[in-house]
Amino acid sequence: MMGTAPRLEGFDVIVDDDAALWRRVRGLRARLNESMKALESVLPASASRVLGRGHVTVLLTSNVRVHALNKAFRGVDKPTNVLSFPRVEGPELARSREPLFLGDLALAFGVVKTEAQAEGKRLLDHTTHLTIHGVLHLLGYDHGNDTDASRMERLECRALAVLGLPDPYAPVNPTPPHGSGKKGGS
Repeated sequence: MMGTAPRLEGFDVIVDDDAALWRRVRGLRARLNESMKALESVLPASASRVLGRGHVTVLLTSNVRVHALNKAFRGVDKPTNVLSFPRVEGPELARSREPLFLGDLALAFGVVKTEAQAEGKRLLDHTTHLTIHGVLHLLGYDHGNDTDASRMERLECRALAVLGLPDPYAPVNPTPPHGSGKKGGS
C-alpha cells in the first residue's frame, strides 16, 4: 500500500542568544508557518508540491552573525536582511517524493528592523515578506534579471495578499512631518 509522506511542520525557528530582541516579535513563529502555507497556495503546482513536503530552518540572529555569514559564503563584507542557503537545487527538488529539508534562512534583526522602520512597516510584516522571499530562493527562484525579479515579486505579493498583507513593493507614502500637512478639506 502506498502512503503519503508525512508533512514536516514548515519551520524550525532558532533564535540566537545574541539576538534576543527577536523574541519580542509577538506571533512570529505562527506567522512563519502561515507564510509557508500561503506561499504554497500561490506557487505553480510543481513548486507547491515541493514546498508542501518541505522543511526550512530559520535562524533569527544579529547583524554581526549575518555579516560573518555573508562574508564567508558570498564574499560580501556587510550584513544583509536575509540569507538563503539551499540544501538541494533544481531537478533533485522535483524528483523527491519524501519530506525535504529545503535549506536554511538567516535574518539579521538590526537590518530587518531598520528597513521596516524606514519603510513604515510592522517588523512582523517585513519579516514575513523576507521569509517568503528567502523560501522562494530555496525553491530556486532568483531576481538576477528583470523577468525573474518580476516573477519572484508577483509570487511574494500573492502570498502576502493571502495573509492580508499589502504589496511590499508599492510606493510608500511617508507621513508628512508634524505641522506640515493641510487641515480640513482638499
